[in-house]
Amino acid sequence: MSSMVYSRLLFVKRLPVFYQACKCYSNLAQPFIAVSQKIIADVDEIEDIEIYGNLKERTKNLLHHPRLIGDMESPNTTLKVFKILNPNEQKLDLVYLLGWLMEMLNGVLSIKSDSFHDIQTRNNTKSWHTDRTYNNQVSNDTVLMESYVFIQLKKYFSTHRNYVNILETFHEAFSDSLAGRNLELISKDLEKFDYNLLKNIAELKIAPMSFELPLKSALYLSNNSHIVYTEEIADVLKDIALLKKIKIDYLDSFGLLPEHFNIKHGYCSWLAIKSLEKVDGEQKAVLKEHYGKLELESIEKVNNVYKNSLLTADYEKLKEKIYDDTKAKIENISDELLRKSLFCILDRTYSLKADRM
Repeated sequence: MSSMVYSRLLFVKRLPVFYQACKCYSNLAQPFIAVSQKIIADVDEIEDIEIYGNLKERTKNLLHHPRLIGDMESPNTTLKVFKILNPNEQKLDLVYLLGWLMEMLNGVLSIKSDSFHDIQTRNNTKSWHTDRTYNNQVSNDTVLMESYVFIQLKKYFSTHRNYVNILETFHEAFSDSLAGRNLELISKDLEKFDYNLLKNIAELKIAPMSFELPLKSALYLSNNSHIVYTEEIADVLKDIALLKKIKIDYLDSFGLLPEHFNIKHGYCSWLAIKSLEKVDGEQKAVLKEHYGKLELESIEKVNNVYKNSLLTADYEKLKEKIYDDTKAKIENISDELLRKSLFCILDRTYSLKADRM
């Protein structure tokens, strides 16, 4: 590959995911942008905010940040599913609004994670905590943004017939996702990594915000009151979350621009689990000594173990198995619109190319 071609690939890869999403979903992105601007403009309505110095500008900058760092997964999934459930519905304002509030909650999680791990950039944008103006206020700012999401939910959805259900779904998804991140943080003992732990992390950290919240929200906004969210549906979404977790883990070390996030921070990863199953005692010792260390030498040693374990074939086989098994589960669901919605989510996840959550 020529240096010019490689440079172009790097440039495209490093474009903010939001703007890549705009290119891929140009007909979808503009309404979400308009909603984000509307929500930011609502700050002007806060009583007496002008008297508190630069609080107004700071709040607007904070609410703008998800637009710079987000990947648009939750909003686009919500919109796609809603259109499947309501193919003739033309009024989509509430869908765009609810989708963007999801993106704001995901922004809260990203700001927290970036600060905790001292990640300097996300999607080619400086992380919130790297700005000296904000770096000591991350805990306050994330609470502020989270609160603002629920203020907006009340403002725009309090008269909706499913307001309570929507509110509970937002609370549950956010709380469960935080619990999943905590599970990941307290489960960094390499010798205790196994497939069950991986599934539990995917179920708690990924499924609620990426899949459950968009699907439930689309159902609550739709006119298909006969469709009920069941354990059968929840199980399908957990399987899709596991597929996403395994894909992200693989791309973290074998993507176009690997970040080795799990290696650096010692998180439970499918690559680590599979390597431990396959390698001999000497290579296991390398993993135990170097996994979870930030030094480049340690990262390279762990990654060499991965490469020597020939994990790509295992990854492709497992990816196809999860896809096929999940597809079979979806085919057993009786409602046609719900089947189409779940297939949409499954196929979008199968095609995932992002390297980091």
